[in-house]
Amino acid sequence: MLDPEKIKQMTRASLYAEKQQRKELRTGQYFRDDYVALHTVQTLIVVTVGFLAGVAMWMAYHWEEVLTQTTIHGLLGLAGKILLYYAIVLVAYLMISLIVYTLRYRIRRRHLREYAQTLKDLARSYEAPETAESGKEKEK
Repeated sequence: MLDPEKIKQMTRASLYAEKQQRKELRTGQYFRDDYVALHTVQTLIVVTVGFLAGVAMWMAYHWEEVLTQTTIHGLLGLAGKILLYYAIVLVAYLMISLIVYTLRYRIRRRHLREYAQTLKDLARSYEAPETAESGKEKEK
């Protein structure tokens, strides 16, 4: 006899395994701090490359202005401004990435726990009829 509850649990587990399992199982391999640190370092690298590309484009567009500041004092002032902007952008992106990846880790871990619980419930539902049948056989 088909049990509708078992079918629902199996469908739920199957849908999860198809759609979410790969990403969330990779997340489950890390401790929270390791996961957040890894993605924060990735964010640092991407922001740095993006900022350098932006500075290069700005310098190409304002090349005459850069060349007119040929004194050391003028170039140091320009470099100071660039470093200040870089620090502001970097801190903003790192704070955002810390929040995003901490929340993402918590959500994925919760989903993994729910998936594991679904599998346990499904296994118990298959064990329950077997133990009942084995008890009936012992009575005979």
